[in-house]
Amino acid sequence: MWKQLFALALTAGLSTAVAQDAYKSETIANQLLSMDKQTANRAPPPSYPPIAATLNAEGMVVLMTLVGSDGRPKDIKVERSSGYRILDAAAINAVKDWIFSPSIKDGRPIEAYARIPVNFSATNRGKRPLTQQGKLAPILDGYMKQNGLIVDTDLFYPMPFDSAQQGLDALAKSSDTYRVEFDDPADGVIIYKADVTGGLSQAFEAFTEGSPFYPSVVRMRFVLKNDHLEIYRAILCGANGTACESLHRFLNQMDKKCGIAVPGCPGSKAVS
Repeated sequence: MWKQLFALALTAGLSTAVAQDAYKSETIANQLLSMDKQTANRAPPPSYPPIAATLNAEGMVVLMTLVGSDGRPKDIKVERSSGYRILDAAAINAVKDWIFSPSIKDGRPIEAYARIPVNFSATNRGKRPLTQQGKLAPILDGYMKQNGLIVDTDLFYPMPFDSAQQGLDALAKSSDTYRVEFDDPADGVIIYKADVTGGLSQAFEAFTEGSPFYPSVVRMRFVLKNDHLEIYRAILCGANGTACESLHRFLNQMDKKCGIAVPGCPGSKAVS
């Protein structure tokens, strides 16, 4: 039951990664050519990373690309991130194989920079986060990697509740903001999917009457790294000390995962 519970919670979303710094250079500014002047003769579209497609991650990457006199990219930098490093990397991997018409000066081809937007949008999707049996899609399970519970201490993402009981009451009453994804009255566990606000995707586990952890609320924030997925948890435990310790141990065991799609994990076929 807990594995299915975890699977349902995971599909609620993920957090965006920190955008890379813009690539700035006076030389680039002087040499920059727009794409209408420097055309890509061969530009196969980027492959949507399976984990990003499954979790509906999208955004536009803007690349600054140095195009050689032979029309091939010589250097590619991220000028503006999509917000997801895995999408930025997919854009770079695609553009490095493009072939351009080089810029011409005095009748000869020269090196020049091109600014290239690469958009990952809903039209690229098609994966399902859950199987028809309600289990976590294998692609997500394969990308999980962490050694146990990661307590969310980021002050930029504070818990929206001051206490566990306040959280339980707010989750139960605010159907516009928090929508029930999974409800197991026998075990006293409800999972809520929260609306995305301010770039934050989150889900909440509510441990209600009937749960040994009552009253407790766990906020899950999903962070997509370069090649794997992590879960950061903020915990409000209103139960007694022993029960709260048990909750931490339970979450720590649940979050130990090294998926086969992650380089370096046991059984992985991914290239490091």
